Formats: sequence, structure tokens, C-alpha cells
Amino acid sequence: MRLSELIMDLSIKKINFSDPEIEGIAFDSRNVRENTLFIALKGKKFDGNDFIDSAVENGAAAVLTENDKIETTITAVISSNIRRDTAIITRRFYNKPDEKMCITGITGTNGKTTTSYLLKHIFSREAETGLIG
Repeated sequence: MRLSELIMDLSIKKINFSDPEIEGIAFDSRNVRENTLFIALKGKKFDGNDFIDSAVENGAAAVLTENDKIETTITAVISSNIRRDTAIITRRFYNKPDEKMCITGITGTNGKTTTSYLLKHIFSREAETGLIG
């Protein structure tokens, strides 16, 4: 998928842009392979921006960051809200998996484990019989 498809309609502050083909997404520079979008998130212990050079060495095609002073040899997309943009980009890249999921929440003081086992049994039996997709 082209980078331009992943970032369309986002509130991007700045782009050093060449529109590479993106074949993977990584948050850890050690997991970067050829044509990967590296997302440089700043966390409590580590700042992903410190690992951009490592991501480039491993084959990253582009980087998404909030650091507007970045200097890199690959396409850099400067986000004004990297966490929101990361959610949108990964959803697009993985073909909207949330639309294919059935999510059930169980709350309360007592009976959560029992209820979860009952639901698992009901859903797996219905899936076996073809009653649910």
C-alpha cells in the first residue's frame, strides 16, 4: 500500500515526501524490514526518535514522528497527533479489522469468569453449527 493512501485525510504538519510502497509497520526498530513504515513513538522509558537511524539501516521506507526537527534520508511524515494518526494508519493498513470483530464486554463484581466461559462455549458451538459467522 502506498504511504499516500495510509496518510490521506490526516492532520499532518509537514511531509518530506516520496510516496514509497509500505509493506509493514513497526514501532521497534529491530522489527523493521525493507519497505516498513517506522512509527517513532515517545514513551515513558524510550523515545522512538532515538531509533530512527537504526530503522533506516534495517530498511525503513518512511518514518512517522512528531519531531519536526528530524533529519533523515527517508520519507518523514510529521504528525500533529501521532497516537491518533497511528490508530488510523494501522487500521487502514490492516484492512479495518475492527469491522470484522465481535467484541463482548463483561463487567460486574461476581461471575465474570463463569460468564466468559459460558459465552465462549455458546459462541464456539454456534460457529461449529454455522449459526454465526
